[in-house]
Amino acid sequence: MQKIRMAAVGCGQAGYGHLETFMAQPEVSLTVAVDIDEKRLEEISKKHNIETSTDYRDVIKDEGIDAVIIASSNETHPGIAIEAMKAGKHVFCEKPIAPTLEECRKVVSIARKHQRIFHTHFELRHSVVPVRIKEIIDSGQALISLLLFKVKDPWTRSVLPLKTSQVISRYTPVPGHLQHLRPGTGKPRA
Repeated sequence: MQKIRMAAVGCGQAGYGHLETFMAQPEVSLTVAVDIDEKRLEEISKKHNIETSTDYRDVIKDEGIDAVIIASSNETHPGIAIEAMKAGKHVFCEKPIAPTLEECRKVVSIARKHQRIFHTHFELRHSVVPVRIKEIIDSGQALISLLLFKVKDPWTRSVLPLKTSQVISRYTPVPGHLQHLRPGTGKPRA
């Protein structure tokens, strides 16, 4: 089996998490990390024994890279994604795709035109907690039964205690964890 050769562009908190996750996949060979922070790159290079660069264009030009993880600052996502797909790379992009709807549509258009896979990472969309809460909302059960659970913050890995007011109402989803639901209906946003 030929491995998917990947590069990570943006190695801050989210990007570094993606880097480690993809490196753990047997079908992936993550070979290059790109970031503007040279000290961070030095640490990554030592820990993971991979190449580093401060310029994402090095990865875009590299014919040995099949796909790019984009976890740089939000405003850079569409430009890097478009350049990568035009150069024949598939893209796994941290959210948001772009700051504007027009830019989002352009990214999707380029992916279709160049027949590239473009995936936006919505890490909580299908995780256990929001899916279970959606099931409870859809069943008509009150969220009062969820008063005692705690949510682990996906970024800091710390446990967030919930206040009663955050979960007792069917019309007040848990902040940050039900963004894909239309408040009060349990139905996906249009």
